[in-house]
Amino acid sequence: MQFAIVANLAVLGLFKYVDFGATVLEQVSGLHFAKASLILPIGISFYTFELISYLADRLRGPAPRYELRVFGLFIVLFPHLIAGPIMRHNEIIPQFAYDPLRTGAAERIGRGLVLFLIGFVEKFFVADNLAPFVDPVFTQAISGAPTLTSARSDRWPLRCRSSSTSSPIRTWRWASG
Repeated sequence: MQFAIVANLAVLGLFKYVDFGATVLEQVSGLHFAKASLILPIGISFYTFELISYLADRLRGPAPRYELRVFGLFIVLFPHLIAGPIMRHNEIIPQFAYDPLRTGAAERIGRGLVLFLIGFVEKFFVADNLAPFVDPVFTQAISGAPTLTSARSDRWPLRCRSSSTSSPIRTWRWASG
């Protein structure tokens, strides 16, 4: 298990930091190092940390072994990978056995659609309309203006954009049970 954890971290480090490491070594040593220019897979950190979470649970104790198909579905379940959070295997894998059309499906789908609508409104009517007022403040901050103003001014657009990103994910979770 420890080897698997280290291997996962090594793969993550390879994709994310090999070119950075080569650049630092070039600057420190004056030598030239070839860059790998690896294409970073989408969601690699989420995949890696979900795997590590499961491996750590197995290392600590009685985490069950799952069928390859079920465990694979848990790892590649894309809707939670694009917006987080890192899911624990014991939170999501038992839900795979539920019938999606069981009692309460209409209510779950309705709640999910309400969440989606809230996220849509926050993104397109709040965040996008605040952006013209906030963007100039950040432009000034880059040139050395006080950053407290810029930090406070982006609170609502950032919150709304974040919420609108996670709303479709929460919609899927509600709808699927």
